[in-house]
Amino acid sequence: MKCLKKVLVAAMATLSIQASIASANTLTDLWYNPAESGWGANIVQQDDIAFVTLFVYGPNGEPVWYGAPATHIYAYGADGTPYFSGDLYKTRGTWLGSPFDPAAFTGVKVGTVSLSPLANGSLKIDYTVNDITVSKVVTRQTWRNTSSGNNYVGAFTVLKNINGGPGFREISAANIALYIDNNSALLRVDDDNQIRCDYQGPYVQSGRLGNFAGNFSCTDGRTGTFKVDELEVTNQGVSAKFRSNWGNSSSSGRFGGPRR
Repeated sequence: MKCLKKVLVAAMATLSIQASIASANTLTDLWYNPAESGWGANIVQQDDIAFVTLFVYGPNGEPVWYGAPATHIYAYGADGTPYFSGDLYKTRGTWLGSPFDPAAFTGVKVGTVSLSPLANGSLKIDYTVNDITVSKVVTRQTWRNTSSGNNYVGAFTVLKNINGGPGFREISAANIALYIDNNSALLRVDDDNQIRCDYQGPYVQSGRLGNFAGNFSCTDGRTGTFKVDELEVTNQGVSAKFRSNWGNSSSSGRFGGPRR
């Protein structure tokens, strides 16, 4: 029975990891430039399509919206990050004080937009409107830090290198506890070999994603440094990128799992 439970936990955790990897590089968020208040971009990504809304200003200083309802992935970065491109439209429709008239809606193509994720977590937006070219670098806008004190049944899938030897892929089931309070985070991992590791460091929120880094220690004597990046906590579960180093060894990959 114990063996069967391990198999079931590992299978469920692996499925969770696969699901988290599929959505790992999502651009869904509110993006802005901290030095340029009052405008921004809202991006909602579903699989390989992103809906982009730019809320900017026209020549008269009045607000105007441009929308790209179907930007598609046209390339991937070395880390699997998707790059998007698509047509940009300006729309007209029913005044908010009148009954909705579907015939009043029109959409006119005014240019194109492309999204290029940058290595530091920011995003480069290039777009054209009636032959005017704009290029901006934006970051995720943060409204509130994630708070967490939950347990998860999950797994780690990592590329491991032990004492400078050849790298190998390892998938291991684990019970995961995540505690985030204000600007501090603790990740506690009990793996299927009965080894516990604690990873603790200062927490930083970036839009819907978080990250923290610091030192870790394990009950098998290992100590070293780590970084958790692209951490996303939802009511259903958790997923993140993960890297750790100890001695002449390292591991790099992802972890995730459904909430208990």
